Amino acid sequence: MTIAQALFDSSALPFIFKTFHDTTGILFDGGLVNNFPSERLLEDNQFGYVAGFSFDPEPVQLQFTGLKDFTGALVSTMMDNATKQSLAKLPEGDVHYIKTNTSTLDFRGALKNDLIGQNYGGYINYAKSFLADFITRKRMQHAALPTQELARRILHFHDALKAQQKVRVSKIVLTLKSNSLKVRNLANPASVDEFYQSCELVPETPAYTFGFRLAIEDKAFNPGDIHPMVMDDEETPVQVTTLPISPEFFGGEVPDNNVVMFFHGPLAPAKKYTITFSGNAEEILYDMISPTKRFDRVSYPVRNIDHVEEVDLIAYIPTDIRANLSQDTTELPPGLKWKKGEILGNDELARIWNRFPGFYPIGWRARGLKRSDAVGFCALNSGT
Repeated sequence: MTIAQALFDSSALPFIFKTFHDTTGILFDGGLVNNFPSERLLEDNQFGYVAGFSFDPEPVQLQFTGLKDFTGALVSTMMDNATKQSLAKLPEGDVHYIKTNTSTLDFRGALKNDLIGQNYGGYINYAKSFLADFITRKRMQHAALPTQELARRILHFHDALKAQQKVRVSKIVLTLKSNSLKVRNLANPASVDEFYQSCELVPETPAYTFGFRLAIEDKAFNPGDIHPMVMDDEETPVQVTTLPISPEFFGGEVPDNNVVMFFHGPLAPAKKYTITFSGNAEEILYDMISPTKRFDRVSYPVRNIDHVEEVDLIAYIPTDIRANLSQDTTELPPGLKWKKGEILGNDELARIWNRFPGFYPIGWRARGLKRSDAVGFCALNSGT
């Protein structure tokens, strides 16, 4: 059939424009059941962009003056209900609603008010504006960068900002809690360990960004959706946007900065700021109960900071396990070297002794670390 005939059939309400007595064609419009067949167009994304055009749903009319009003209300409600369900399958911004007071069956009003003059011109202009915005948005979505390239650009932007600022890192404290040692099931520890890290820094110039490397035993550790808290020396919160970079973006390799922060306002020079965050890990110091080893290690490499005045490593282990600490001397990855450290004294550990009931802290400290230095200790299980 001709396009004109197909359009007439599509817009013909059964029982009004076309009935079973009409023998001029064999097609009847299905709009009574579904006037907005978005499901078919959205199948497998094979039809390209899908934009919707519809009318705002009309309120249900509950007062009728006769059979005509009653029938009209039923037809409108059927069509609106089916259309509403189909409209919901498209994103809200992908549907253009034509603003008109003409009801579904008010043909006289449509011919008089909507299809002539300024009203019709307004409908056309609004539709053109919607389509222009729709096409722009869709093309931008399809032109989006691959995730890996986007992560590289974020790190490049962070590095560019960092090169123009000067920040002194006064202290880093990494605290670990070995819940798995409490469980002591060599076949399956079945317990989540915890880590807490704080970093004290003093900007010497306005600071816009800061990054750190979060890894457990140098594994391809996914930092996940962590939420660092930043406070100044007056304990006022600093707003920050945090971007964790998954090692999946770099073939499993953990980048030097896999957590990058961008401050909403620059950190002020000469003030001290503290960054704290926490997360989960697996089997911290768990080899201390291995029958063949009975020792394990904790280390912290400085990969992305020029100088750190002090790094403290603190681990909480069950109170019935005794540990002897010594300097870690195992082979490091290329480019790293050990910085000699010392056991944290009892006076300092006593101040945090009761933080976790059933556990006690062991600790190690190193001072004056530079980029590529590492601080670490070996903990030997000396009995229970």
